Amino acid sequence: RVLADMTAVEEQLHEAEERRSTAERSTASAEADLARTKFSLAVWEAEQLRHEELSREHEQRRFELGQLRASVRNEKLEDAIKKTGFNLEAEIVSYQVRQCKKLGQIETLNLQSQLGH
Repeated sequence: RVLADMTAVEEQLHEAEERRSTAERSTASAEADLARTKFSLAVWEAEQLRHEELSREHEQRRFELGQLRASVRNEKLEDAIKKTGFNLEAEIVSYQVRQCKKLGQIETLNLQSQLGH
C-alpha cells in the first residue's frame, strides 16, 4: 500500500512539475510579447514625435515664407499689372521654358499665341 501511495505521489509530483514548466514557458512567452509590444510602442511614439516636429518645422517655414512674401510685395505694381491684362505668371513660365528649352518651337509658338504675342 505504501508503495502504491509513493507511486501516486511521484506521478502527481511529475504532473505538477510539468504544469510548472508549462507555466514558466507561458510566462516567458508573455514577457517576450510584452517586451516586443513595449518596443513597438516606443518606436511608434518616437515616430509620432518626429512627425509632430516635422509638422511644426513645416508650419514655421510656411509662416516665414508668408512673412517674406509680404515684405517684398509691391501692391501698386501688382494692381498696375492687373489693369494692363499682362499675365506675369504666364510670362515667367514662358521665359523659364524658353531658357530651359523644354518646349519645341511649335509648342513655344502655341504658348506665345495663348499669351497674346
